[in-house]
Amino acid sequence: APPVLMVAGKWGWGLHHMLMNFGWKAVIAIFLNALIACLVFRKELFAMGKQHEDHEVPRVPLLVMLIHLVALVLVVLFSHHPAVFMGVFLLFLGFTEAYHRYQSPLMLREGLLVAFFLAGLVVLGGMQKWWLEPILSSMGSTLLFAGTALLTAITDNAALTYLGSLVEDLSDVSKYALVAGAVTGGGLTVIANAPNPVSFSLLKNTITTTLTRIQVDIAIWTLRYLCTLNYIRTLKHWLKGNLTKSQEWLNAQPLLRKG
Repeated sequence: APPVLMVAGKWGWGLHHMLMNFGWKAVIAIFLNALIACLVFRKELFAMGKQHEDHEVPRVPLLVMLIHLVALVLVVLFSHHPAVFMGVFLLFLGFTEAYHRYQSPLMLREGLLVAFFLAGLVVLGGMQKWWLEPILSSMGSTLLFAGTALLTAITDNAALTYLGSLVEDLSDVSKYALVAGAVTGGGLTVIANAPNPVSFSLLKNTITTTLTRIQVDIAIWTLRYLCTLNYIRTLKHWLKGNLTKSQEWLNAQPLLRKG
């Protein structure tokens, strides 16, 4: 995800770190999200089985699905090798153009808009360090978490984490609070995260009544509330453990204990 991608390299966050600190929480959030959505829209889901399509959708050949899967794996593996990445990407573009019967049109325009936004962020973001560093350094972890989660409602969460990564000597708990707030609030609005416009374009013609919109909002905010509580509990546990270790270290220092 872009919010994590912006800080992973600088902070040394690998796959194991993300799975242990964020991954299992994301799995719980996804499960709750799917469960709540199925419960809220259970009538609509049961009714879908009774509907008949006006046109028959062609069956996608297994070879086409395998080529998509292989291209996706290669793009991820060679994301840091531009020559190989561009070769695989161009081959995939040619394949989708040649066999467009079995595939949806590629959203190149939307992808390029996100790419230009992130590129501009990297180029121009470094100039914001002079005013960001004193502000973030003076904020506590809880305030940083809440502020980041709220700011995702009006700006992209990748921008928030990247700007936070510019601050030197940011504590581990502040790093966690920054990214946790960004990913927790990343789905509050359409603009907060790159995949949101895709989901919005798929659902905008099906959510027609005010009641349905209210049900969707209730489901989303319930999920966000649960995610926020989950991250805050982990943050408090981390702080408690580190404070205990600090107190034990101080007790072991005779000069400091006398002072």
